[in-house]
Amino acid sequence: MTIPLVTIGMPAYNHGRFVGHAIESVLGQTVTDWELIIVDDASTDNTLEVIRRYGDPRIKVIALPQNRGPGYAANQYLREVRGRWISLLPSDDAYAPTRLEEQLAYLERRPECGMVTTQWRFINEDNQPIENKDHFAAKIFDNKERSRSDWLRFFFDEGNNIAASTVMFDKKYIDRTGPNDARLLQLQDYDMWLRFVLAGCNIGVVPKPLTDYRILEKSGNLSAPSLNVYHRCLYERTHILKHFLSLTEARSFCEIFPEVIAPPLSPAQENVWVKHQFALRAWKHSGRAHAHFALETWFDLFADDTHAAWLGEWGISLKAYQELMAKSPLGQDFLYDVYYWLYLRGTEFLPIKTQAWLKQIFKKLMRR
Repeated sequence: MTIPLVTIGMPAYNHGRFVGHAIESVLGQTVTDWELIIVDDASTDNTLEVIRRYGDPRIKVIALPQNRGPGYAANQYLREVRGRWISLLPSDDAYAPTRLEEQLAYLERRPECGMVTTQWRFINEDNQPIENKDHFAAKIFDNKERSRSDWLRFFFDEGNNIAASTVMFDKKYIDRTGPNDARLLQLQDYDMWLRFVLAGCNIGVVPKPLTDYRILEKSGNLSAPSLNVYHRCLYERTHILKHFLSLTEARSFCEIFPEVIAPPLSPAQENVWVKHQFALRAWKHSGRAHAHFALETWFDLFADDTHAAWLGEWGISLKAYQELMAKSPLGQDFLYDVYYWLYLRGTEFLPIKTQAWLKQIFKKLMRR
């Protein structure tokens, strides 16, 4: 059997209305050397029926007997990948006809890149472009060219800005870093991109809208704002930030944050200093997940008396750390939830001035 150049992975769940459009967008590609692996995650609508209408031999269908979640479903197609390049396509999104062609051409021109993303177009449930940018995803994605160090800085300070449906990457990074972390629900893409870049991957951008990202009605997208999404994102991001602690050299930290000058360090001190610097930056960042990450990182470091002495030399004693714990946002959950609930629903029943006031309060809360 001929090995395809590109494997397209499509997790599908209850998207009977949209999955045909997604498949058609793959069949319409100007590049034809691909395989499409669709994993139906035990849909309860007609998704699987629609998928099975397509008899193209390049399409492989895996039907899961019970619903396991998007991370588990994605790992099923990642195990079956045969192509060198892996492209992702959720079953409610779609590709422009030249999507694969232009990404492959970019990767040929830029062999130092192991992953390439694109710009996007937002569409509605009727496949029509959305002109109104007043929706949750309008300001999330910010794909522009960055160096590897700048991507790491962005991922640490800002989070994820790359939609899975825009991505093509080299299979070797799955081999190096492992599959999706199926424990994550909201931020598994962010987790994967970060692990890739920490493993040496450079990310490129095709500056064209080659991907259709669908905005579903009634907050139907998995990432649409809600209290449940907000809580999961806080917890998941706290754990994802811990990947940065795999960097052990002061040089690596200073490449990401060149404004920081490392002091003279012994080989034994270097890894501890790097962890301390990540914790310090996270604490100054002031986001809730960052604060949790900072406190947990310092907590582990203070378990060792030698490390505790070094931390004291670098400006944070055990007593100072304990005072920081008292300022933690961990005890303010109810207040955050009340304001977040009002913020989410403010556009529905509150005056414009009140909405603006709530947004300002919420921004301050997010910064502790």
